[in-house]
Amino acid sequence: PRCHQAAKRTSVERVVVLSPADSLPLAKAVGYKLTNPDKNRYASNELRWKNFIDAGKGHSPAAAPYDPQHTCVVVHTGGTTGSPKGVMLTDYCFNALAQEFAAQSRLFHRGQKMLNVMPPFIAYGYSCGIHMPLVMGLHVIIIPNLDPAKLGALIWKYKPEHMFGVPAHYQQMAASPLLKKKKDLSFIRNYAAGGDSLPLGAELTVNEFLKAHNVEYPLAKGYGMTEVGCRISVPDRGVSTESVGRVINICDVRTENGEIQIKTPTIMLGYYKMPEETAQMFTEDGWFRTGDIGYVTEDRQLFITGRVKNLIILSSGENVSPEAIEKKFKKLNIVDEVVVYGENDRIVAEIYPDFEHAEQAGIEDIPAEIERRMDEINAGAKTSHFVSELRFRDEPFEKTSSGKIKRKETVVG
Repeated sequence: PRCHQAAKRTSVERVVVLSPADSLPLAKAVGYKLTNPDKNRYASNELRWKNFIDAGKGHSPAAAPYDPQHTCVVVHTGGTTGSPKGVMLTDYCFNALAQEFAAQSRLFHRGQKMLNVMPPFIAYGYSCGIHMPLVMGLHVIIIPNLDPAKLGALIWKYKPEHMFGVPAHYQQMAASPLLKKKKDLSFIRNYAAGGDSLPLGAELTVNEFLKAHNVEYPLAKGYGMTEVGCRISVPDRGVSTESVGRVINICDVRTENGEIQIKTPTIMLGYYKMPEETAQMFTEDGWFRTGDIGYVTEDRQLFITGRVKNLIILSSGENVSPEAIEKKFKKLNIVDEVVVYGENDRIVAEIYPDFEHAEQAGIEDIPAEIERRMDEINAGAKTSHFVSELRFRDEPFEKTSSGKIKRKETVVG
């Protein structure tokens, strides 16, 4: 059913279906099929893996000339702020990023292990979780369907030096009862977070956990987009904790009217069969519009302060960045997730509380506690920019496959 839903929402023409049994020894494959019978009904445009391989017999890949700028992967965006789009990425997109990491990183070495908990069908998961580590000679441990409750056990079992994940993964790691009992996790070299912003309070908690367990380096942060082949900035020594790292060498950055714009050889060829949408993403002089608001310093540190599409425009013409307000809320340990938006010319904050923290801290009335802290949230803002209403929810926000909150559904819904 999920495959059918994805096909309906995208421009996918053919679907190749793989089963774990396809890569298992015969005895284990038979056992898997007996315990996990395939009850799916396949459409005419869906092809089983065996048939896909059989169709290629007698054909040599050498028959096609190598072109580093041909489309090798079409990655569909998560649809955080709109409909998913097929992003056409080339060999050069992935290889340039891998070579950049190989040339600049002091922490990656052949033979080390990387735990890949990101879905391989997003650019972040494929580029940083599969292609890049394999190019650098790392062993990749793929967890295809992560159970968050088992993350701590997986880290302790495999002891990977490296991991790429989203902020929630590292909050789960720091909360793992198993890892909390272990005194030494010094095998950890580079655990990096991307895909979404990391609340300052959560970052401090994770870094305190790492330091207490003899890990030399704090949590690394980076920034990227599917349309630029994944990475724009990466962690580096000496950068501010407020930044998202330092812009990589193969990437040029400028800001126009506050928006971050990019030029890099890893830029996508375009959106699949969507020429008008592709053209909208580029300026007249060829710079890619990220849609993010922020700035870059002389030493190439990158700071993100919001999204152009998310700006709340008041009737007075003033622009309010919801992310700047959300950042203040996330400093409160009692707030797990928050989305700020405009409604009837007012600023509304919708909050999913951290119920576990509230219980541990003996806080019985969560709304009252947050109301008590609103002077901190509104401090320094114009009266028209004050949060005038708090809404609370019992369930987490709906998220994309990469862990980002689906803001559009929240605001519209």
